[in-house]
Amino acid sequence: MERLTINFTGSAAITSDMIEQLNQLCAQVENTPAIDQVLFAFAGGAAPAQGTESMDVGLLHKWEKALRRVENLNALLIATTDGECGLVALSIIAIADLRLGTPDSTFALRGKDITLPGMLIHRLTNQLAANWVRLLLVLGNTLCAEEALASGLLDRTSTQPAALAEDLAMGMNPHAFTDIRVRRKLMLEACHTSYEDTIGLSLSASDRTLRQG
Repeated sequence: MERLTINFTGSAAITSDMIEQLNQLCAQVENTPAIDQVLFAFAGGAAPAQGTESMDVGLLHKWEKALRRVENLNALLIATTDGECGLVALSIIAIADLRLGTPDSTFALRGKDITLPGMLIHRLTNQLAANWVRLLLVLGNTLCAEEALASGLLDRTSTQPAALAEDLAMGMNPHAFTDIRVRRKLMLEACHTSYEDTIGLSLSASDRTLRQG
């Protein structure tokens, strides 16, 4: 197993630099088959200065494309959190396979981020009960770690989430890493994709795996 780790502050903002980091990470994973895990570690602290860059629809579109590229990586996607987590952290959590946080983790859209949820509403509505999505993304409430765990936003809490992630990954069925992106796609899109549209992708993935032996 080979893991690639990228560290962000929990309050990190969407910027061109952030998007470039994600695209570089994706290129590295896509070109290095040995990398079968990607860990996004979000920790509390002030976000880096954003300079004079302004938010616009073009930047948001590039952000969503980068997220989609991450979502399509053929590697186990892990998100760990500690402290305050905002829009960027929530967006990565929404596409992660394994979501672990410390008991001190909190989740909220601060300031104008509440008006820029993008595809986060789409993703979390397909994963969480509507009342949790409404509290977090419509009303702008803050979820504590216990609430995130109860809602399904987090899978587990631990004072050492990175160590827990390593233990859980080591205990996984080794075959789970094969074509994990296909199963992720089937699961995340099951709520709004018909049986007829899904079966072709499912059978194709199964055929590819069976041919590999």
